Amino acid sequence: MKYDSLNTFYTAKRTVRDERNLHAESIVLRWSQLKDREVRSILLRNAAVDVVRGSAVGRQIHDLLNGQISGPLISGLGMAFASSRGGFGKRMLFSGINLALGKILGGEDSDPRGLLTKLAEGIGSIVRVVRERKAERNGHDLDPEVSSHEGEAVAH
Repeated sequence: MKYDSLNTFYTAKRTVRDERNLHAESIVLRWSQLKDREVRSILLRNAAVDVVRGSAVGRQIHDLLNGQISGPLISGLGMAFASSRGGFGKRMLFSGINLALGKILGGEDSDPRGLLTKLAEGIGSIVRVVRERKAERNGHDLDPEVSSHEGEAVAH
């Protein structure tokens, strides 16, 4: 860059130096936040939640804990369990139990939710209430979606 005069150069130099000092202060502030154990814990927890929710198994477990039963997951687990039993009779017994479990999951036409779906919804609501009360006691925000997607350190 060409400067018309020495004063223009010194003005530009001061401007750049001021910007550098602002960035240095920002870095010092961020470093001090990272030294805080609680902030590091929150960041690590958010990262772990993102990793688990990003996987198919993590989404299924999350759905299960929040009251949504995955029929294919339960059916697959039931068939895997049934096939691991020794002897033809035991495999048939557990396969039959798996089929009955499918009926329980499906429910009747008047109420499409099965017994296990209702049970999982109840457990999911209990888990949510416990998390909310724990967050209220600790004075933290509960929503991990907001903190992990905005890059802010918020506990959940």
